Amino acid sequence: ESSLGYVGVHGGLFPAFSDDETRRRFAAPSSADHRALHRRRHEEVDEAAWLLGVQFTVQVIPGPGDSILQVLCGDANRVAEEGQRRCQTVWLHSPPSRAGLVVATIEGGDHQQTWENIGRALFAALQAVDEQGAVVLCTNVRQPPGPAVRRLSAPRTSEEILHALRRDHSADAITAALLLESRQRCRVYLMSGLDEETVEDLGLAHVRDQAQVGRLGQQYASCIFLRSAQHAMVRAAEN
Repeated sequence: ESSLGYVGVHGGLFPAFSDDETRRRFAAPSSADHRALHRRRHEEVDEAAWLLGVQFTVQVIPGPGDSILQVLCGDANRVAEEGQRRCQTVWLHSPPSRAGLVVATIEGGDHQQTWENIGRALFAALQAVDEQGAVVLCTNVRQPPGPAVRRLSAPRTSEEILHALRRDHSADAITAALLLESRQRCRVYLMSGLDEETVEDLGLAHVRDQAQVGRLGQQYASCIFLRSAQHAMVRAAEN
């Protein structure tokens, strides 16, 4: 429930196999940034599964990198409850306070190194970082930015870009909106397979290697490390 874009145990069925208009609605940033609307999206997914008569499901609980911790199958409601409990056991981080620096890694092969997972990792990191702190995203992403993320490099105000993103139904629109929001809250660094110019055009700071990450860590009094942050959930106590 605390992961970006998660709409429940039936999310792999609906809206994935729905029509274009429905998929665009779910891809809009508003689906993720308003709690009440996100809850309605979740309810819509459950209703679609009920109308289809879905009673049985198979769910995979991910481990670090490309590993699989467990596979659950059975009654959909029971799998949803048990899956949430086990995911929280493995992936829920509850630090005693926020930190000045959060280092979030995306582990795994090329299929894990995506802009969608950058959004998920950043979402988790933002729950743990102080205002005006810094987030370092350690990835091996080589994909060029998608159409929504590329909007961040436009010579326009943040308000104008956000207005455009709210009408953008590209697959990367939620990640783009989150990157825009984060630029106003903290400093975001990205280590990836992309060149420095591409990263900095998006308003992000380019990180070359792990040594530079280590030097950044020396500049802050506190640091939180999130491994495989694309799966992480964070509930930090307020400072």
